[in-house]
Amino acid sequence: MSVTTDLLKEQISTLNSTNDLLRKILSQLKTITTDTTTTSTGITQKSLDSAIKSAYEYAHAHCNYGPTDRCFPPMEDGLADCVGLVLRAFYTLGTNTCKRNINQALELCEISGLKKSTDFNDVAKYHCVVFMCPKNDPKNVSHVYYSLGGKSVASISKYDLGNNERIRSTQPFNNVPANQWTDKYNFMCLYHI
Repeated sequence: MSVTTDLLKEQISTLNSTNDLLRKILSQLKTITTDTTTTSTGITQKSLDSAIKSAYEYAHAHCNYGPTDRCFPPMEDGLADCVGLVLRAFYTLGTNTCKRNINQALELCEISGLKKSTDFNDVAKYHCVVFMCPKNDPKNVSHVYYSLGGKSVASISKYDLGNNERIRSTQPFNNVPANQWTDKYNFMCLYHI
């Protein structure tokens, strides 16, 4: 009986080791899949994150708050705003469609193959472009920022060029509410890879 017990213990140990190995392989596959997911226009999460960061860095070094009048490249006129962040990122990614306002930025997300969500909780789940609307006008977009996700909608990281103070700040902002201006804006939708 002792031989049978020892053999069973050995087989269980082998199965546990195999199970651990399979878990590690599955975890690595999930990481690889996440990193290589692309939109229909070839944008990856890594390239979008990098383009957003680059747009912020350009604005931080060269711009004051204001609506950019430049089509290509956005913010070259020394002005940046929340829309400029998204437009310059898409410009960096090779989008050659001239867009100048927030509704056109929303359209850029759509034509670039990003997926739309109207679930506010997804702001914490994805790296995404987030569109906000005025409290009194739920059909018109009035603010946009880029979420890097977080623990919950009460604590995300984000890039946001909504005024001079934000442009001059070190970003991304960390541990901020997804809707930190509840007196002004409501969540409208988001776009993610």
